[in-house]
Amino acid sequence: MNIHTVIDDQLFHQAVHMTGMVDNRMLLEYALRSLLQTQKTKNLEKTTQSKFDFWE
Repeated sequence: MNIHTVIDDQLFHQAVHMTGMVDNRMLLEYALRSLLQTQKTKNLEKTTQSKFDFWE
């Protein structure tokens, strides 16, 4: 599957401008890593918050 079938051209150009990455595969990997890191952080925050809620 071509990345352009998933991401529209305008969004792709914005991402290239923001990251400086012109290689489609590298840009997709960067986006996925960022998404996964954000999800891990949110999950950790939820876990930490629920531990504090228990003791309150």
